Amino acid sequence: PQFFWLWTPIAFDDWLLFYHTNDDQYGRPWNRSAVLVPVGGGEALHLIDPVMTVDWQPGSRYARSAKLLARLPDGRALTVAFESASSQAALM
Repeated sequence: PQFFWLWTPIAFDDWLLFYHTNDDQYGRPWNRSAVLVPVGGGEALHLIDPVMTVDWQPGSRYARSAKLLARLPDGRALTVAFESASSQAALM
């Protein structure tokens, strides 16, 4: 059997983002979580229903871009857009 694993630790100026997913061979998640942690301490924000979409470079295992969609604990939408290593991630 195969599975998909994506681990995305990211450091922004004011926040640390930790996202991971483990999906089975059919793309069904069986272990997924996302947390925002303030730099310098403070309460971690456990994100609700995080989902990552990835735009793969054709014929490769390299991503061109990705987008994390989730909700903050208060219900507000959160989007984190990622681009290739030559660009930057943006927290919106």
